[in-house]
Amino acid sequence: MLIDAARIRSDLEAIARFTATPGAGADRPTFSPQWRAARNYVIAQATAAGCKTRIDAAGNVHARHESLSWESPAWLSGSHLDSVPHGGDFDGVAGVVIPLEILRSAAPRAIPLELIIFAEEEGTTFGLGMLGSRAWVGDLSAPQLETVRNAEGLSYIEAGIDFLVRPSMLMEDKFDPRRYFGLIEAHIEQGPGMWKRDERVAIVTAIAGRRQYKVHISGVANHAGSTSMHDRKDALVAAATCILQLEGTANGIGDGTVATVGRIHVKPNAINVIPANVDFTVDFRSPSNDVLRDGDERIRKIIAQTCGRRGSATA
Repeated sequence: MLIDAARIRSDLEAIARFTATPGAGADRPTFSPQWRAARNYVIAQATAAGCKTRIDAAGNVHARHESLSWESPAWLSGSHLDSVPHGGDFDGVAGVVIPLEILRSAAPRAIPLELIIFAEEEGTTFGLGMLGSRAWVGDLSAPQLETVRNAEGLSYIEAGIDFLVRPSMLMEDKFDPRRYFGLIEAHIEQGPGMWKRDERVAIVTAIAGRRQYKVHISGVANHAGSTSMHDRKDALVAAATCILQLEGTANGIGDGTVATVGRIHVKPNAINVIPANVDFTVDFRSPSNDVLRDGDERIRKIIAQTCGRRGSATA
């Protein structure tokens, strides 16, 4: 059977309907009802194509032809179904439905291909990205998965129990490189580069490593009218100074390096009170391990020195 573009389009449209914000982009936090529905849709499609499925201890879905044993070497291909708030319909999803369509088009023949759906890739649900994949390869332990929390205050393990996350089985169900030839992930371009170059297809030449940080800065809350500018320990000004320096660091440290402050919380968050506490996140990425190491030192130094100069504390 030939690859059917209409079938791929139908998959994309079906999964796009599983969102908490209809008409306003994809909103599928990991372990949410919408995420469950999208995952069940793919599982049902794979089953109909003659595949068997399983969920590993980290919560990732695997599917391969029913006649191909789980121990037989195969190519691994897939992506994720969770999304950022109001995200696009293709991010991650395209990388799932393409190997799904390859499995369908090959049916009833067995081909050495395993579809995978990684759980919690984005990092917006629990504040840390690639949890399912990192736990599967042994990079994250059960105690570490207990420390990350979603908006309801549940850890990855607590929220994932109903989705077959099994912390006691993580080591036993760990990634076995002998079972795979390699990993291929189809992904959409998420920037304007290919569009500007009028390129339809490109091959990734490097994968950006990522480091994420949660920063807490403490100042002193005081009256906005009666506290002079010289007597202030404004946590928000300290945070803003750090953020501007982080932008400059990313611009100057190396090609392909980016730094993003995507979340910030201010307390007491009142119009006439000097901010006492600020929490913000930093997402730092680069295709170079050397740049990641150098950037890590610079990020920590920037925050420590800025807070030191302004009489604030950081953690």
